[in-house]
Amino acid sequence: MIRRSIALTIAMICLALTTAVTPASANSLAAADILYSRASDKYVTAAFNLADDPLQARSDRVGTWEQFRFVSLNSATNEWAIYSMVNGMYVSVNLTKSNAPLEVRANKVGPWEKFSFWHDSDGSWFIQSIANDRYVSANLTKSNAPLEARATLVGAWEKFDLLEY
Repeated sequence: MIRRSIALTIAMICLALTTAVTPASANSLAAADILYSRASDKYVTAAFNLADDPLQARSDRVGTWEQFRFVSLNSATNEWAIYSMVNGMYVSVNLTKSNAPLEVRANKVGPWEKFSFWHDSDGSWFIQSIANDRYVSANLTKSNAPLEARATLVGAWEKFDLLEY
């Protein structure tokens, strides 16, 4: 836990030195329930009733599959869970698979279901997996590729908008 706190503090200092980045607050995510990938120009979707199905930035419109709830676990440490409204399950980073895809698969929040949300000065958000300290990417090299917690730096593939439905 101390190692994680030190790493989080160092990451926050590095981010603060390079850009105007702020952690999410309960108020900033309270009304949001849609994830939109700036890189793919698509909404993030979770397939209905398919456990272990990866999140994908592939939808042109918002329906029930594209609705999430961002659950504050600890506002002091910027810990959040992502709850899929269509499946009634939490989003996990599957660390047993290559590139750590995000999958709807958990009935409760454990270490793989915790994320930090960061608000960039350009208005976008980026999401960091607490389980592996990697940033969530919309992989554009394959069609319908899953979101993956694999990036060590934030670039275009890691930028999202959090929207109200």
